[in-house]
Amino acid sequence: MTFASSPFFFVRIFHRLKEKSLRQGNCEGAMTPLILLFLTLFGLSSTGWGTPQVTVTYGSHFIGETGVFFTDSSQDGFDGSNPGVIAVGYFNSGFDVQTEAQRLVSDNLPDFLTNFNILASSSFQDAPSPGYFTAQGQFTEQSVGAIPYLLTLSGISSINDVAGAVEIGLFSDSSLPVLPEGGDPVPSAYDLAIMLTFDDILLGTEILESNLVSGNAYTTRGLSDLPAIWEGATGLGDNWLHLSWFGLLFREPASVWAYHYQLGWIYPSGTDPDGFWVWRPGWNSWAYTGTNIFPRLWLDTEQKWIWVELTETGSFTTEIYDSNAKQWQNYDGSD
Repeated sequence: MTFASSPFFFVRIFHRLKEKSLRQGNCEGAMTPLILLFLTLFGLSSTGWGTPQVTVTYGSHFIGETGVFFTDSSQDGFDGSNPGVIAVGYFNSGFDVQTEAQRLVSDNLPDFLTNFNILASSSFQDAPSPGYFTAQGQFTEQSVGAIPYLLTLSGISSINDVAGAVEIGLFSDSSLPVLPEGGDPVPSAYDLAIMLTFDDILLGTEILESNLVSGNAYTTRGLSDLPAIWEGATGLGDNWLHLSWFGLLFREPASVWAYHYQLGWIYPSGTDPDGFWVWRPGWNSWAYTGTNIFPRLWLDTEQKWIWVELTETGSFTTEIYDSNAKQWQNYDGSD
């Protein structure tokens, strides 16, 4: 340890000089130049170390015979043999956590987590019992009043390896305290390990009084390998999917092509479900649509909007918007 990098070296000198001065009968005023020198060396002031800090406790909690355990989707608790990490943080202001959590697939996990500000994280490597782990960390005061979330990731031992995560869990509760102001020079205490249940399960599953752990299990869920534009789809088996905004479609294995129950074969291009292109052979054209646009589509060959009306029998009708007449008209340029 070098002279310049060890502030505690100076602290020890300060206390020794103070004791020596007291033994020699020096009054407190005689110490003032020494105190000023000490503060000047470290850029300190009477308010503390300069940056308000928060010490956070998060993770598992136990009351009586019931505890909170964090597990994978098989309810196997995370530990040294079943790697996982837990993190506490908050989301950027304006980020729609509920919507984006429902849409989450493996392809957009990194983008999802760029909106999650991690305050502290820890591996379950040293969990005293599978899935049971209480961690502590420290962070600089930030976003006072923000809602905290607990994030769990399976298959990795470090938050730096998120690309390798195979499952994810995201939990919060309306009774958790929001992010506090920091303390200086003594960090403020922020205890989030106070819940036996969570009332906001954004990703994962809650299993109360689980038979596999001594209490309540909060599991991760798998990350879908669907293309990002189909995120939020419900799997119906045999490669059939249902999207609340788009309807029923069959995803061709090992191919980008998909068969829509009414529209037939389509070839999607893009990664943002709010806006992407599809090629439909019946139109012989690309068409632009998205979650908040469909059943309208911008037909590239016509340079006009079309409206498709889907029927339960597997067919559809199409109208095209005539900007001159300012009305929708039947469109027969497709099959």
